Amino acid sequence: MKEVHLINPMLHASGGSEWRTIELFNRLAERTDVTIWSYTPPDPALMGHVPVRPLDARIGAVPRRGNAVIVGSYSILEPWIRQCSCERFVVIHNVDEPNRLAHVLNVLAQHGKPTPEVVYASSRLRERAQGPKGPVHVSPIDLNRFRPRSHAERPFTVGRMSRDEEIKHHPDDPDFYRRLAAQGIHVRIMGGTFLRPELDGEENIELLAVGAESAEDFLSTLDVFYYRTHPDWFEPSARVISEAMASGVPCVAEARHGYTDYFAGGILFESGEEAEKAILELRQNSQLREKLAQESRQKAEDWFSDETVEEVLQFYMR
Repeated sequence: MKEVHLINPMLHASGGSEWRTIELFNRLAERTDVTIWSYTPPDPALMGHVPVRPLDARIGAVPRRGNAVIVGSYSILEPWIRQCSCERFVVIHNVDEPNRLAHVLNVLAQHGKPTPEVVYASSRLRERAQGPKGPVHVSPIDLNRFRPRSHAERPFTVGRMSRDEEIKHHPDDPDFYRRLAAQGIHVRIMGGTFLRPELDGEENIELLAVGAESAEDFLSTLDVFYYRTHPDWFEPSARVISEAMASGVPCVAEARHGYTDYFAGGILFESGEEAEKAILELRQNSQLREKLAQESRQKAEDWFSDETVEEVLQFYMR
């Protein structure tokens, strides 16, 4: 098997690209030599999970052989790419910015690198990118880490997690959360400190910093996972949705994003009114919640089975 080099800035402990990189590393490390390279100082919270090697062209610390997998088409290739002599290049396109993909492909061509293969985070993103043909790979997750858990009695709880940035939240969400809270629903938002000016101190609403709890522990506190973003943001695949599904937490999620490739065991919505109606229905109907929870977990097991993931790993090692 060829040596594999995973290249990602490893900037955000809650970032989907970073966790795609970590999960690929963990799986590939059981099969071949694999290295994570970062051209920026990694988030310290990630350093305990995997070893990360600095990319430094000044001292020749760059991938020299095997397969270079650029995890994120937003990645910066200069100046290290000049010294990189890998035999095969793969670009994982996972941001809704076709110009970034075009730029990465152009830089590789300018430096005479082998024509790269492009992997897309979802079929919708592939359509929007209008780039080279390539497969869709859903970001793999650990089904043992993300699994249904029993819990003590608690108030009906709706929550979400993401990076703590304005673009990850819909402008109408503060009022949406207030309406839920006013009906006795507990709301938990990890990656929600951005909302403190509007929601801090509101009864039944918890605003947590990114990493305040592990993703799996946070999901175990929820009855429903809610997901909506700013209208200007298209979510290529939303790893958090697959994590919630694997945890057996029904998702109430905006219908326009890339995760519809694998979405199951939840309710897709077009408007805030539809989302609120869905959440209230799930609060009242425990049998429906249980049915959707089972469907979510089953779909996750189908998508992230050992056989399915093995096909993905073989792609990167060939």
